[in-house]
Amino acid sequence: MCSSDLEEGLFSALNALQALDLSNNQLSWPLEDAQNTFIGLHQCKTLNLANNLIRRLHPQVMVPLPSLRQLNLSANPLTWFPQTAVIHLQRLDLAVADVTTLICDCKVTWLQANLNQQSIRLAARTRHQKHRHPTSSTSMPHTSVLCAHPPSLAGTPLREVDVEDLRCSKELEPPTFAQQPRSQVFLLEGTGRLECSVEGSGNETVEVEWRKNHEELPTHVDGGVQMSRSLGPSQRVTSILELRNVSWADGGRYQCLAKTALGVAYSESANVTVHSAPTFVKRPNNVSVRLGSNAKLECAATGFPAPEIG
Repeated sequence: MCSSDLEEGLFSALNALQALDLSNNQLSWPLEDAQNTFIGLHQCKTLNLANNLIRRLHPQVMVPLPSLRQLNLSANPLTWFPQTAVIHLQRLDLAVADVTTLICDCKVTWLQANLNQQSIRLAARTRHQKHRHPTSSTSMPHTSVLCAHPPSLAGTPLREVDVEDLRCSKELEPPTFAQQPRSQVFLLEGTGRLECSVEGSGNETVEVEWRKNHEELPTHVDGGVQMSRSLGPSQRVTSILELRNVSWADGGRYQCLAKTALGVAYSESANVTVHSAPTFVKRPNNVSVRLGSNAKLECAATGFPAPEIG
């Protein structure tokens, strides 16, 4: 069974683990948007992430792996590969193959240089290739890492691109968030709204999804999602998630995910807390007492957080 999730702290007790094979899964956000995925793996020397759904690496995701010597990222739909994600790893044997989705701009000049110097291998043995002989970079075709953008370089092997053609442009930037969703308190059985706005460059269509606790929201969300688009020098997409008849189950961490052909962007997480309005479960009754004696009146209320009665 393929997995798309890695619980935070999953590896925290495995500080003696030497090798970790996570290939042939559907992992994306634990590598793209989390920086503590590998907390605890101080001694890990080999990490296989081949054949997942990784489109970019969080710049800090490899920081908990100071001993890492072999990293396989082959067969992932990588669009961006920041050097900052691996620059702290000394003597790293990095394998990258079967990548056809790369944004070829000035940010990949380091990758091209390492490919040309054969510091990065273009092939690595994966679990499904265990009966084959691993192929070294010297015998692999140069088509293993291909550019997808800009259009003028689409389908061109990165190793064959003139370095002068690796230019940065706003039209090649992934989407960015102009408005982040805000943490809020929703009342039980009431209505709540979360909003985010995304700006996308060029002519690439921006898609926005809402996620709760890193999982796609179910299609039966009561209220639904409203989308609005404005066109200009760049696209701006506003997405409003409306939750009606709020229940306790609606509490959690909500996040916008923006996607274009140029990459993905994750918003900050917004915490939704559900409160219930105070309700009297016991009201004071009329009493008759003699002059000078004590009177006792009782009342009680329920709600969340617990109400104060005064």
